[in-house]
Amino acid sequence: MATQPTDPEQQQNLALVRAGIDAFNRRDARALAALSSADLEIRMGGALAVPVSYRGRAGIADYFQEQDDHWAYISFEVEEIHALGNRVLVIGTQAARGRASGITVRSHEAVLVTIEAGRAITIQSFRGPGEAVVAAPLAA
Repeated sequence: MATQPTDPEQQQNLALVRAGIDAFNRRDARALAALSSADLEIRMGGALAVPVSYRGRAGIADYFQEQDDHWAYISFEVEEIHALGNRVLVIGTQAARGRASGITVRSHEAVLVTIEAGRAITIQSFRGPGEAVVAAPLAA
């Protein structure tokens, strides 16, 4: 499900986020960096719910490297995408297979992307849609 904004800027924001998800699924840090501001911040809950942050284009490379160190395979499948002004809320399922264990895990997650001047400036990951909707109400 996706909102269908009539505003051209919101349409561009949706397209930017979809392209970012495609880059993530291809494990293409350069493509994601090209869609992001130079000082992008990626914020997510880490192990044991300790927040983790990556900053800038070097942070994108670090993020991908750390994910690839732990996961043999990782992808995000979009279930819902909503344009919220200069933000885009994506709800979906992340699937990954452990590099050492070979175990496959799936989790229902949400991502909130803030966009300025046609580039992502923050990417915030949430452990579930409810947490994300509190941060970015769909009526916003």
